[in-house]
Amino acid sequence: MKLVNEAITDLEKRKKKAVKRVNELIGKRNQEVVEAKKVIEALEIVNREMGKEIENLREKSDREIKGLQTEIGILLSRLKEYEKKKSELRNETEKLFKSPKILSKPATMKSDEEKIKELEEFIEQLQAGLRISNAG
Repeated sequence: MKLVNEAITDLEKRKKKAVKRVNELIGKRNQEVVEAKKVIEALEIVNREMGKEIENLREKSDREIKGLQTEIGILLSRLKEYEKKKSELRNETEKLFKSPKILSKPATMKSDEEKIKELEEFIEQLQAGLRISNAG
């Protein structure tokens, strides 16, 4: 019977050691779970903050894009006006080259100063037309 009692005592010691070891492992596992929860909470906070920042940046980007689109529209309308004026001036210049005012007026007696002034005006018109037509 003595052997049985010793065996039981030995088994109880091993059981206590095993239970103690299992409890230690459970404690460590619980501690890891608590730490993991803290990390998850921190990551969720960071995720929410980044989501807010991304949304703010998206809104800012949308505002800037709308502003740029408005400016592009204004520039396009200015470009159309410029092209229209350029075409009109080009046509006017071509008319001047084809039938200059000087040649179409009836021959009258003009003073030299009047002739010079008229020629200067005509040359200025031609130069302006050439500048505009060469710009396009």
